[in-house]
Amino acid sequence: MQKIVVAQLQKLARRTLAAARPIIVGVTGSVGKTTTRQAIAIALEGSFSVRSPEKNYNNELGVPLTILGEVSPGKNVWEWLKLFWRARQAGR
Repeated sequence: MQKIVVAQLQKLARRTLAAARPIIVGVTGSVGKTTTRQAIAIALEGSFSVRSPEKNYNNELGVPLTILGEVSPGKNVWEWLKLFWRARQAGR
């Protein structure tokens, strides 16, 4: 089931990126990523529409969720279905 969810999230995220063609800023390193990410988001919010992860989900679920502007519903199947519905409606 997780593979299906990941595949659908990635598909929706790719479609969102293709439509929006955003500027993407990535932060790497071993110290201070969260603080740096938050500072960049705050600095850019005044001039741009900014999406930054709610939590530190830098994995196969977190990255597409951030692109879609969503938060993980955890193990709640109904909430996942609603998330997919919202993402599909936004992509129309």
